[in-house]
Amino acid sequence: MASVSESTVEELRKLNAEMAEASKLLIRKDLELTRANERLQALDKTKSEFISVASHQLRTPLSAIKWVINMLLEGDLGALQPEQESILRKGYESNERMIRLINDMLVVSRIEAGKFAHEPIPLYLEDILDNVLLGIEGLRRKKNIMVKWSMPKEKFGKVMVDPSSMHSVFENLLTNAIKYTPSGGVVSITLTRPKEREALVMVSDSGMGIPKDEQKNIFTRFYRSKNAIRSETDGSGLGLYIVKQIIAKHYGKIWFESAEDKGTTFFVSLDIIP
Repeated sequence: MASVSESTVEELRKLNAEMAEASKLLIRKDLELTRANERLQALDKTKSEFISVASHQLRTPLSAIKWVINMLLEGDLGALQPEQESILRKGYESNERMIRLINDMLVVSRIEAGKFAHEPIPLYLEDILDNVLLGIEGLRRKKNIMVKWSMPKEKFGKVMVDPSSMHSVFENLLTNAIKYTPSGGVVSITLTRPKEREALVMVSDSGMGIPKDEQKNIFTRFYRSKNAIRSETDGSGLGLYIVKQIIAKHYGKIWFESAEDKGTTFFVSLDIIP
């Protein structure tokens, strides 16, 4: 019996030593992971700060270039030949695309740094949508798109939203709908009240749709579907990512339904304030 007992004690000692060694290893690995995570966070912060600073530095000269091109197009420095005007308009449009990309990158860097400005006030969604439609009128006319606007006869309540952010949401959705709808097509925007305290906005296009195997990636940063790339429409792949983050800030919901070659509908749900 004594020998069995001594053997058991020895095994327990070995087991205890192994457990102690394993515990030390776990502590060491945990410390390494913590340090690695801290380094990653520091790198991420540096990246966000770099994007913010670089974007600000780039936006200033681009704004100056835009101003000069606009002066030339307005004829302030003399009449232009048709070919000169055509070249300048292409330059102006390229400049605009670059400014939009920089603005999107700034918004993303602020969102990820937790510094995104968010000052909600009570507003009617109808008023926001009216302003957005006015702002995209030039693009609508250029592509000869019909916009069908459906809403209740009477305003049914306000939502608590940041005006600038929510304007950006619907400007992005409607601009995309027009961009991906063929010339002469139809885009519709519908405002409904499915529940007492819910406002639902639907933005539908009659465009190319989103392939089923790509739909899970649509709200991912920098993602552009194959159809979008093939159509050669400009875009950074940041718009819908930003839209989703803004809606989340407002405790709302966004989702979509799409069928290839039939079109896409985006749904935005927000709470109506009492």
